[in-house]
Amino acid sequence: MFRANRMHPAISGIAANEALLRAILKTYLNAGPDGGWLDETDAAGQPYSNAVPARMLYHMVTAFEPIL
Repeated sequence: MFRANRMHPAISGIAANEALLRAILKTYLNAGPDGGWLDETDAAGQPYSNAVPARMLYHMVTAFEPIL
């Protein structure tokens, strides 16, 4: 969703995408294991696993490459 919003800011608006980025950072990136991130959390925000699937690297790079 972040990548789609970034590619089409007129649809969702920049403020909505900034809020989404803050939520991603708080929930998945900053809360993950050292050098990694959380792939999936339950309703309480607890990770299902601390393992980081390799496929997620592709999604992270393509989503954040333009702003890195």
